[in-house]
Amino acid sequence: MNYLYLIIIVYLIPLISYIIFINILKKYDNISNNKELSGFEVAKTILDKNKLDNMYIVEKKGTFTDTFDSKQNVLRLSTPVFHNESLYSLSISSYFATKAILYNKNDKTIKNKVTIDNFINILITFVYLLLLVGIILNSIPTYKVVLVILVTIIIYNIITIPIENKIIEESIKNLSKNKYLDKNEKEIKNIYNYMTIYNLSQIVLALSNLYFNIRDDIKK
Repeated sequence: MNYLYLIIIVYLIPLISYIIFINILKKYDNISNNKELSGFEVAKTILDKNKLDNMYIVEKKGTFTDTFDSKQNVLRLSTPVFHNESLYSLSISSYFATKAILYNKNDKTIKNKVTIDNFINILITFVYLLLLVGIILNSIPTYKVVLVILVTIIIYNIITIPIENKIIEESIKNLSKNKYLDKNEKEIKNIYNYMTIYNLSQIVLALSNLYFNIRDDIKK
């Protein structure tokens, strides 16, 4: 096996995809939302109107670090989303605020997904570490374990697309109720589409390239 090729494919291509994703979203991060509200203000308004005014909204340093912390019931928004008044911050803050609302309303599908997602995030980190071990040891069994895990994750992501769409639809409804959409509805939907495609593409890239490398090794 060409180790350099594997490292470039599995690690560099997702990085390039990540950079492209950032550049696409920069476009929307430079467009102000019509209400000129920060992500914090948008999330706060949506939560308050859904009787979750006691939930903390805190800044989490970095980019793309936005999350709903179900264990502490805290909304953590990345620095750009927390402070900026862009379409991007509007969309992201609304998405995670909506997820928090559905979770606190005891929506079983959302609660189960949030719980599983927390585990998946840990598992993905483990997968890449395991893959690195496989590359160093040139271990086909290790590759196969990684392959099975990645297949499971991607199947999970595909199965839960309707749940993600539910959060997105509810998020758009919340934005509409507060009259945050107006002329920017198309752009906001594009941001949500980019999020879905990007998350899925990262796993597909790693999965497909790992498969071909395992297949080539078996043939040898």
